Amino acid sequence: MSLNNETIDLSQSPSVGVINVTIPSFNVNDPQLWFIRLENYFVANRILLQRHKFGYASSLLPDEVAVKVREVLTKPDAVNPYDVLKQAVIKALSLNDRQAVEQLLSEVQIGDRTPSQLKTYMSNVIGDRNVDKNIFYHLWLRRLPPNVQQILAVGDSDVDIDNIAKIADKIYERMRNATSQTLNFTVDERIEALQKEINALCHKLTSLNHNDRKRSWSRSRSRDRNRSFSKGLPDPAICWYHQTFGYRARKCRSPCKFKRSQRFSVTTTKINAAPTSNRLFYVQDRVTGAQFLVDTGAEISVVPPLSNEKQNIDTALTLKAANRSDIKTYGK
Repeated sequence: MSLNNETIDLSQSPSVGVINVTIPSFNVNDPQLWFIRLENYFVANRILLQRHKFGYASSLLPDEVAVKVREVLTKPDAVNPYDVLKQAVIKALSLNDRQAVEQLLSEVQIGDRTPSQLKTYMSNVIGDRNVDKNIFYHLWLRRLPPNVQQILAVGDSDVDIDNIAKIADKIYERMRNATSQTLNFTVDERIEALQKEINALCHKLTSLNHNDRKRSWSRSRSRDRNRSFSKGLPDPAICWYHQTFGYRARKCRSPCKFKRSQRFSVTTTKINAAPTSNRLFYVQDRVTGAQFLVDTGAEISVVPPLSNEKQNIDTALTLKAANRSDIKTYGK
């Protein structure tokens, strides 16, 4: 058998049958395990010399790994080239203690744990790995709340993490209680403020309702008084029916001086003339000749004159507009 232009004399090895074992592929994540499997391959194939092992191992390294151990590959050790290469590869690819522990604890957070419970949990995750206590202390401290970190920030020398964890528990508990009391106090203050606003609104609403009732009662009494005063004093010469319903009354009680044909006279303003009777607006039934008074809501009914009435100007009645101009009247 030949390797790197050298001939291996297998006759010097023990007469053991060669076992067909596949060379393992390189494992970047666990180089130490890969070397263990490679050495099993060497044993199975009776590869014993350092330079032969070095030749196999160097040819199986990926390019990105070979670059990291370039010096060892270009200048192999004269005595133990394989062992030196093995140590260089493992060192180049292995994490230091802090990096290895940080990788293990990358997803560990305090959560609902107390600081001492967090310390215990982290110790269980690390297991039997030998980790410097100062490294572990800082990894643990970094996962505590910021306000607790500021209080516990001490030097690296002679750290008693067990005692510090107990102190951290007390600080953590007090801070949680203080936060809870602050939140409760804030909520209580808000509830009290809302209650005051509700009470003020209720008081205002009650006052408004009371004032509305007083105004309604006052208006009602005022209307009653106005109605009683508007009726005026009763006329003893006219019965109650005519006094109440006027000429529309269907009953009459004697003695009553009310005349059915009686009209209440009103006067209009005239210039240089005495008051005359007002002319009311009637509609006459052509068959019976009865006249029906039209209630226009005014003392004088003003309607457009007919063409034949325009020639008959009434000089006896003169009206005045609001701007003191004359209003002509026609007809009788």
